[in-house]
Formats: sequence, structure tokens, C-alpha cells
Amino acid sequence: MYNKFMKIAFLLTFFLVSCSTLQEDQHPSGLEIKEIQPNKLTSITKQNLLHLTQVYDLTPFLFTKSVHIQSQIIPFSHPTLTLNTKYAEYPNKILAIFLHEQFHWWILKNQIKTNLAIVELKALFPKAPVTQSSGKDSTFTHIIVCYLEYSTLKFLMGDREARKVIKEFIEVDRLYPWIFSTILKNETKIKKIIQRQKLNPAPLI
Repeated sequence: MYNKFMKIAFLLTFFLVSCSTLQEDQHPSGLEIKEIQPNKLTSITKQNLLHLTQVYDLTPFLFTKSVHIQSQIIPFSHPTLTLNTKYAEYPNKILAIFLHEQFHWWILKNQIKTNLAIVELKALFPKAPVTQSSGKDSTFTHIIVCYLEYSTLKFLMGDREARKVIKEFIEVDRLYPWIFSTILKNETKIKKIIQRQKLNPAPLI
């Protein structure tokens, strides 16, 4: 009887540990998220990002599944997609920034198509300003990335909410103000270039 009880207790413990491990390390999205110098804000950002993967099907837009979250840094895409905690309590903005960095991976995987799109964008916007320290081509690269970010937000949450996020980036956060304003004013023209060069991920075609 004692041995039987111990066996049941062991199996129950194994089950609980297995569930705990699954909950902690494995996510339906497949994302592997690591908090760098963990704190309250990195934890909130992580939980909101994971919640977003449950609210929306982000699978078609995951071009890298390794994600770091770190406070007091500027988000970047490579070598590991890294988010900051600036928008920890603003899930829609977390989603936008996350998509933005994902699309940097996407265009690198489609470099030839990206280069052809940049040629067309240079012709469309010959007086585009230099918006990044890496040079004028970065402006056109970011037109592509930001356009795909905006289009995906519309696809996921609808035109009204997507536009609200982008307008707050322009007016409040001053995040790529010229680029996002240009996209809102010239959405149809930019869309044709993106479609012509087949830079739309499948759900956006």
C-alpha cells in the first residue's frame, strides 16, 4: 500500500513538474523569450507579448522566434530581435514594434526584391530625408518595413486601431514621423511597389 501510494505521489509530482515546465518554456507561438536583466517591466512586456500571440495569429509574421527583452535600450532586429520596455503597458505598441523588427528579418531574407523596391521608392520620393545614421538607403528600407508593419496591424486589428497606433507614433512618440506620415499619405502608391516586387508576406497578398 505504501509503495502504491509513493508511486501515485511520484506520478502526480512528475505531472505537475511537466505542466510547469511546459508553461514556462514552451509557448504555442514557438517564441523563445529571454529577459535580459529581468525586472518588473521586462516581465510585463513578456507577458503582454505572449498574450498577443494568443489574441492574434502571428505565425505568418514570425521570421525569427528568438526574442530578448531589455530595459533602456533601442529596439533592434539583429543578431537577436530585442524589444525594450518603453511600451510595456501598451500592447498595441508592443505588437507594432515587434512586427517592425520581424520585418527587418523578412527583407533580409528577400534582399533582391527589397533592392528593386528601393529603386522604385527612390524614384517616387527623390527628396526623401536621411532619417537614419546609416544613410539615405535606410530611409527607403524603413519605408518598406514601416509599410509592412502598418499593413499587418490593419490586417490583425483593423484600419481604425492600426491608424491610431501609427498616428501616436508620429505625433506623440516622434517615431519615424516623416516615414509614417509619407506612408499614410501615399499608401496606395507604396502598396503597388510592394506588391509588384512581391514583398508581401502571404496573408497580405
